[in-house]
Amino acid sequence: MTSTPTGIDVVDVLTSDHRDVTALISEIRTVTDPMIRRDLADTAISELVRHAVAEEMYVYPAMRRHLPDGDQAVEHDLAEHDELERAMKGLDRPTSTVRSSTKRYAGWRPSSPIT
Repeated sequence: MTSTPTGIDVVDVLTSDHRDVTALISEIRTVTDPMIRRDLADTAISELVRHAVAEEMYVYPAMRRHLPDGDQAVEHDLAEHDELERAMKGLDRPTSTVRSSTKRYAGWRPSSPIT
């Protein structure tokens, strides 16, 4: 178990985050109202940023220390973060781009060991 200073199991939190963001992306794809889509996109962006920070603070240092290929695994996850960041930038654009960005990541599943 990897715990935060408050004693919360970070793996449980991050696993829940993965499910929540995947659900948000699915919902963004089905919503037709631009204001609701924008609100959902804003929520997805803030959740993904919070999630990435938690991984960088708690998970990646542990992966680097304890996994035989830890550095490589972390670099792979960071590349995924870069890809998601590009998708999030697409969420800041008009509706057609939002659909394109969410379509691309609708089936996204993180490859880190916390899935």
